[in-house]
Amino acid sequence: MKNLKVSFIVKGTEISTSDIFQKFSFFKMIKCGVLISVFALTASFLSCGKTEGNTCGPLTTYDNQNYKVHHTACFDGTLYRDHYYEDVKGTPEDICADEHINTEFDVTLHDLTDIDKIISITAKVYWGGFYEEQLELTRSQDLKRFQGKISNIGLKQAFQDKPGFVGVQLIVRVAGSITLDCTADVDKLNLLIDKMQAKVIYYKEI
Repeated sequence: MKNLKVSFIVKGTEISTSDIFQKFSFFKMIKCGVLISVFALTASFLSCGKTEGNTCGPLTTYDNQNYKVHHTACFDGTLYRDHYYEDVKGTPEDICADEHINTEFDVTLHDLTDIDKIISITAKVYWGGFYEEQLELTRSQDLKRFQGKISNIGLKQAFQDKPGFVGVQLIVRVAGSITLDCTADVDKLNLLIDKMQAKVIYYKEI
């Protein structure tokens, strides 16, 4: 089969396809490829962690260690009593609901006296009035730490296109024999607990 030659007439001058490819050098082709790759990579970074068309701002970590007893489900004479700790400074209220959020929990004890009286510590995240997730934290082998994560929490159903917010609690369940009464429980826990930390990792609404 004979080679096919295609020609174009530009302003009265005949130009063949072979002339075009000769003028478009190999190095120019590499240069174009690099530019296209850089553009695609930049677009990928800009969209990382965000869904198309959302209004999310930067990734943010809310990290507070100001958890204090908010209320108790405490009745003298019962086998166990629950004490609810909440962030006294509040929690984020500028969460972009287009993205899921993640939470991390870490409770550290510094006094092993009566440490066996702490039955469990449960993390609770709640939002929108009707939604919540709970997780019993895992206790370390040395009994001094309770840790856990609640991941991929979706707020879109509750807040739609409005900024979202969450509440966070750490529920400490103690044996009824830890002290003589409910009030003394809190004083005892203040001695046992060194740190109560909860992180909320989210994208800001813009």
